[in-house]
Amino acid sequence: MNSKFLKASITTTLASLIFSIGSASADDTDVYMNPGSGLPPGSEPMIMFSLDYRPNLNATACTIGECDNLILEEWLPEQDSYIFFDVLRAVMKKVFAPLEGVRVGLMLNHDYINDCQGFDRIGCSNGGYIAMGFELFEKDNDDAKDKFHDILAAMPTPLGNLSHSYQGKELFFEFFRYLTGQGIYNAHNGYTDYGSENTYNLDVDHPDIAWDTTIETI
Repeated sequence: MNSKFLKASITTTLASLIFSIGSASADDTDVYMNPGSGLPPGSEPMIMFSLDYRPNLNATACTIGECDNLILEEWLPEQDSYIFFDVLRAVMKKVFAPLEGVRVGLMLNHDYINDCQGFDRIGCSNGGYIAMGFELFEKDNDDAKDKFHDILAAMPTPLGNLSHSYQGKELFFEFFRYLTGQGIYNAHNGYTDYGSENTYNLDVDHPDIAWDTTIETI
């Protein structure tokens, strides 16, 4: 893959992942890059990421010589080739490394099975969930950043039936309920996620990438 094309693809991917809170104007993004000091606790800018968990994350993104910057800066280990999921994880580490004074979260889609919507459903999946609620990125404390990266690292590479359709409407509804202090809706409907066998829910089959119970109101 051409390096310029790869950089453009990464930029497009990152742009598609970020959505911010509140109304936007041309200069609103400045607050994320230079939040400044003196903000009262809890008033930091907030960014929520969502990952489109589709099969092409398993496609080859580049080979040796095409991801030079990420390899030289040790965001990627040196190997013969890299899939898009490898590059995405590496880019997120590079982007997050200097980031501070903002709160970051992560949302993911469940698998999609018909007739599975709402509370207390069993043996099926639908909608989306918050894998990591907003946590403060700080200069001298990488705990929140490590938590974000650990979730991405624990996710199996999507392939075939392991992929999830992007349920944007349901995902944003779950996000809305989180922001307004309401209880979850589809967040615990994850019985068929990531190759599960329907016997146990996501928090039992894959606890490292399950919902963030610390921010939930049930």
